[in-house]
Amino acid sequence: MPRKSLSEERITFIRESVSNGIPYMEIARELGCSESAVRKAYIRHIGPLPVRKPGNRNRAPHNKGTRQIENRCLCCGKPLQISVRKFCSESCAREYRHREIVSRWLRGEYERPHNCRVPISIKEYIWKSQKHRCHKCRKKYNSMDDLIMYFRNGDIYSMERENMELLCPECYSTMIFADPMSLRKLRAHAHAPDKGSPRGNYQK
Repeated sequence: MPRKSLSEERITFIRESVSNGIPYMEIARELGCSESAVRKAYIRHIGPLPVRKPGNRNRAPHNKGTRQIENRCLCCGKPLQISVRKFCSESCAREYRHREIVSRWLRGEYERPHNCRVPISIKEYIWKSQKHRCHKCRKKYNSMDDLIMYFRNGDIYSMERENMELLCPECYSTMIFADPMSLRKLRAHAHAPDKGSPRGNYQK
């Protein structure tokens, strides 16, 4: 059975497509034939098949010369090896979440859930802003766990920045017992379990 001769238009199409780096499978789909038929037609009418690099085998022509978008870590900006990830490490993911909480808190968008302590990221921000010192006596502490969160208006769910400060245990006791209103609010929180932490104003 004689072979079917290809038209000059199809031969030109195959030559230009191969030179532009279009995969043989795409060329075969356009011509309505198999991939092996395209390869044989190129060898028969044009010449030996060009050697292609592995990276260019499945690259479409519209991607040629375009800038590839490189995914980077949302925290540190390092390039990511896996595109589906957003962070390069667990520490970066944790740092990014801490920044988001502090940013929302400073904008006044953070609402403290019931039965939940003040987030560590917010406490650490206040501790660093006070230069690792008690807000009242200015005594320096190496750990923020040695300081207690004090709410000036006595409401432990009032998360405004000006309402929160870290005090040492001595200054905290002085402020609580010196202000009758704060002491009454502390006792009210302690006897109202549906309002949150039974410790009331005490947030170490």
